[in-house]
Amino acid sequence: MWCRSWALPVVSLAASLLLGCGSKDSVALSAHISQAELELDRVTLGAVLAGGFEVTLELGPEASEATEVSLEAFALAPANGGGDLAVSFAPEAAERFPLKLGVGELKRVEFSLPQDILSADAEAELCQGPIEIRGALRDTLSGGGLTSLRSRSMEVTGCR
Repeated sequence: MWCRSWALPVVSLAASLLLGCGSKDSVALSAHISQAELELDRVTLGAVLAGGFEVTLELGPEASEATEVSLEAFALAPANGGGDLAVSFAPEAAERFPLKLGVGELKRVEFSLPQDILSADAEAELCQGPIEIRGALRDTLSGGGLTSLRSRSMEVTGCR
């Protein structure tokens, strides 16, 4: 009898500790890069880096209020975790930033690359091995905190 009287409070306490207030993603901004494809296109004067990627932004359903997301930077980097490549990388967003996200809202933003001609050094750097896209965003709900994102590791197609 004594054990049963403690069972319900103990089970309730354990459940509340396990459930807590949810994961960080349920109360904050989460972001990731997907569908990244990069290709070297040969043109008369050299090569152009073409392609694009998608950034998915989601504000958790338990966030205290809406947030405004602004872009900080994007860069190309070796997939082995080294520093950024020297290649100029300025993708263009299909939507205007800052972007407002309501509580529980999800938005996907397409990014494309401008058709800039690469130097021979930049082309060689892109073709040395797997690379990834790295990015950084800020949002108002986190007090201007930085959210980092990175794509999967990929090879640039069209390399010789």
